[in-house]
Amino acid sequence: LEIEAIEMFINFLKLIGLPKSVGEIYGLLFVSARPLSMEELMSRLQISLGAASQGLKLLRSFGAVKVVYAPGDRRDHFVADLE
Repeated sequence: LEIEAIEMFINFLKLIGLPKSVGEIYGLLFVSARPLSMEELMSRLQISLGAASQGLKLLRSFGAVKVVYAPGDRRDHFVADLE
């Protein structure tokens, strides 16, 4: 399910001219049962810090991703905004 969701978002976002990494990030956050940090996204998707940072910035500007609090962890954690 995770791979299929990521592929679906990659294909959709490529149609509107966005990078593959943006689709990967949103797809993973969409199917994730818990919020993920940027480091977790980078590790699971095998993407660079630059790609993760720019992808999250773009998705946040669209309102597609939001930052949530993770108790005991000072890093930002992200979830797909489904509203």
